[in-house]
Amino acid sequence: MRQILFLFILIPFLANSQTDSIVNYTDINGMKQGYWVKKDVNGQKIYEGYFKNNIPYGEMKRYHGNGVLKAIMTFDKQNQLKVQVTYFDDSGELSAKGFFYDKKRDSIWQYYGAEAKLLGEEHYFRGKKNGVSKKYYPSGKLVEEIWYKNDKLEGPWIRYYESGNMRMKTQQVNDKRIGDFYSYFADGKVEIKGFYKNDIKEGTWKKYDPKGGVIKEMKFTNGKLENEEAIDREFTKELDEAEKNKGKFKDPELEQGAGTGAGAAGGE
Repeated sequence: MRQILFLFILIPFLANSQTDSIVNYTDINGMKQGYWVKKDVNGQKIYEGYFKNNIPYGEMKRYHGNGVLKAIMTFDKQNQLKVQVTYFDDSGELSAKGFFYDKKRDSIWQYYGAEAKLLGEEHYFRGKKNGVSKKYYPSGKLVEEIWYKNDKLEGPWIRYYESGNMRMKTQQVNDKRIGDFYSYFADGKVEIKGFYKNDIKEGTWKKYDPKGGVIKEMKFTNGKLENEEAIDREFTKELDEAEKNKGKFKDPELEQGAGTGAGAAGGE
């Protein structure tokens, strides 16, 4: 009698052990269970990881076409919508790391260059930028700070020289530059001073020499110069350079829905 009871206990255990050891197992309901590996036509791994009832859990890995690790995704044990992700470029260098919540970027994201040097970081809440975004020089010194609220520019926009001195400062409200604009020489003295109204230049803008003397004045009305002949490319060079790079970071290749979900992380 004891032997029969022992067999009834042992059989389910053996069955589960067999299932765990099988690769790419689909149960009678068509759901992925256990360890899965997907490969391309050349036999190169695309991803590998574990599933339970068609949902990935634990650690999931994805690979570049050359076989180098592309991403490591770690699914939260308590909430599968939360995923921590680390990305690598096709040479194996760290390129970015951050979090997803329900397939949307969340919390802090950090971006890296050569030798895993931090290039920038952004803050998200449920897929929208919120808080300060920063860019860094290779030395680690701060290049730029831009503030966001619900994915729109909101607050200061400041750029720095590598020395730490301020290079440029302006204010943004609802994605538009509003109020005073300042550009500075490397020693901290004002180089350009102006004013924005609803994202366009307004009023008198001044350019100073390194000693503080005014060398040029330009008057704007609704963004247009009153004297077109006074246009000087150097006058707005600092602003133009900043505009080209505003809010841009090196970003790894992000597949649609790569952050979470059975179909996204390891689906067919």
